[in-house]
Amino acid sequence: MAGEYVDTVHRMLTRRNQLAFEAAEMAQEIRRWAAQNQVTADRLFDIAHRATVHGVDPDGPFVPLAKPPSAG
Repeated sequence: MAGEYVDTVHRMLTRRNQLAFEAAEMAQEIRRWAAQNQVTADRLFDIAHRATVHGVDPDGPFVPLAKPPSAG
């Protein structure tokens, strides 16, 4: 039983390290792109920040924050 626990913890730590490595690689690619495309990167990061502040999930369906005014 203790051996199973140790094995599980080891697998979890291995997976966590793998995810951290992949995230670091992704961040480095984004930094390189942003350095070469500063104006576009600034606009994109601003949009992403505003979406986060306003609770907008870009992966989800569009949900209007307010009802449009009625016609007439």
